[in-house]
Amino acid sequence: MRSWHVALFFLLAVPSLQAASLPTSLTEPRWNPLPVWKDKSRVWDRDLLDKGILNLGSLASFKRFFDKLDRGERVVAVAYGSSFIHDFAGCFQTSLQALWDLNIVPNPMLYPQQGADVSLEAFATTAPRCASGGFLEGVMASINATWPNYKHIFVNNGKGGACLTFIVEASCMSSFTPEKVDLLFIDTLTNQCHGMEKSAEKMVRQFLSAPDPPLVALLSNARTCLGTNEYGNQCAWECLREHKGSRTAWQCQNLTAPYTAPADEEFNNDLVKGLFQPVAKYYDIGHVNYYDMIKPIMLSDLNEKHGMAKFEFLYRFYTDWVHFNKPDLGTVWGADAVLNWLVRGQEALAALSPEQRAALSYTLPSTAMDASANEHYVTRCYGLTLKAAVEYVKKGVVASLDKVTMDHFHQANPGDDFEFIQMSVTHNPAQALPPFDVIQNKGWRLQMYYMTARGAHKLKPGWLTDEAGSILDFTINSSFNGVTAPGEQVETLYTYTKSYDGWGIAQFSCIANCVCESRDVDAHVGADGAKTSLTHVVKIRVSQHERCVIRMEVLQRTSSSGHKFKLASMMVRALKKTVPT
Repeated sequence: MRSWHVALFFLLAVPSLQAASLPTSLTEPRWNPLPVWKDKSRVWDRDLLDKGILNLGSLASFKRFFDKLDRGERVVAVAYGSSFIHDFAGCFQTSLQALWDLNIVPNPMLYPQQGADVSLEAFATTAPRCASGGFLEGVMASINATWPNYKHIFVNNGKGGACLTFIVEASCMSSFTPEKVDLLFIDTLTNQCHGMEKSAEKMVRQFLSAPDPPLVALLSNARTCLGTNEYGNQCAWECLREHKGSRTAWQCQNLTAPYTAPADEEFNNDLVKGLFQPVAKYYDIGHVNYYDMIKPIMLSDLNEKHGMAKFEFLYRFYTDWVHFNKPDLGTVWGADAVLNWLVRGQEALAALSPEQRAALSYTLPSTAMDASANEHYVTRCYGLTLKAAVEYVKKGVVASLDKVTMDHFHQANPGDDFEFIQMSVTHNPAQALPPFDVIQNKGWRLQMYYMTARGAHKLKPGWLTDEAGSILDFTINSSFNGVTAPGEQVETLYTYTKSYDGWGIAQFSCIANCVCESRDVDAHVGADGAKTSLTHVVKIRVSQHERCVIRMEVLQRTSSSGHKFKLASMMVRALKKTVPT
């Protein structure tokens, strides 16, 4: 064979020599693809970003991901988590049609929805809800700048106030998860809850058991607010959120320097490295830890070089204890950490010989770390459409929706068929979630938006009351013929808000056609609880019936000064007896 034939054959036989590469320098334009980041001056380098890679992950998974890009195929990225994802990760698609083509129920709190009287193109330009500058949006923009494909898409499945246990157990995850996922991000502990590491394993194991599993990374957020000042206030909360780290504000004075208190290290060791790193190591997936990157920055003298106090400098990254400073350095830094992880994976692949690269493979561990990771359920979810809400009003089931809700709805969603929880729209083939069949309502109202302490309207819909004695009776279908025996009980899961200011106790019970244990649920966090409003879930086993009648009643007794209670969603599920292979 002639020498040039040999050279040509070698080039064709080794894809890595023809493959594109992600940018390797922070100064490359493709590393900084979003216009809103154009003038951001980074105060870190890649060596600092490397400190955040707790586990790189299987090179076979990186190979599968990058080979797909090199073949010119589109990639679907998905992220699950709390407001860390919902409000700060952004979303990415060059065409909204690419989103509809996934045949999922898109998150209505983020994505433009086409209404009955508004064209897709017009709505995309008049009411974009997924704001530019999200950190995972930036990662996808870098990928698209290297491997252009108008079908590349990043689906943001975050939900403010949620933790992993809610997302996995009670959020109807399958309704908004694409059938095929290539890149998966999981926010581990922005909001902590019982069993969150088991929920992370269940999610990881479910995705990795797919025939063509995704490249996976856990994202462990830093917590900037663990200690207290001399007045007993959370160290960074008031200082960062209300005073932007100002050295002249008394809430920022006499504070322990960020990330130097023993509680900070305990948080990192006990939760990040104690609970989630074992999952990452066991399944050989990526794990990016923001604590190990922000701590060196805060311990350095960079703040002095920029003429700032420690908390002033921290405010450039975080606006409170867990949320990035989006207009400043927060989301840029957040994106750099993830992109650096991807680049390190590609560089590790490039260091292999063609034979080593061809021999790469990934095998899912045959046993789970926790047995619950192998549990699979058939689920039935209940939500609420705006159309259903209007019907409730017409029938006298609820009072008229408040003017703020309606005005804000029509301003933000012209022509939209709004549906609460996960839901579809008229042009989407996915089925909408059925609404509650309400039999009796005494004292409950529908809340779509609520007003934050800053006067902003935030979309967090649900059934709300603040009166003791309020009763809501509704029917659900708890029958799962063909899945479980008729005499077996199934699980109902109620998602509710747990908060700190005047929240009460509701009792859940079965009053007709089915039987269940009566359960009292306290929505007050208690005197020692943090001043946050989070999503919680209560599970109650119930007998099977096509018209099981549930009662939700607010009790007279309370552990706070009030009786407020809010139900966000409800799900029924039955355990499958066989585990898919």
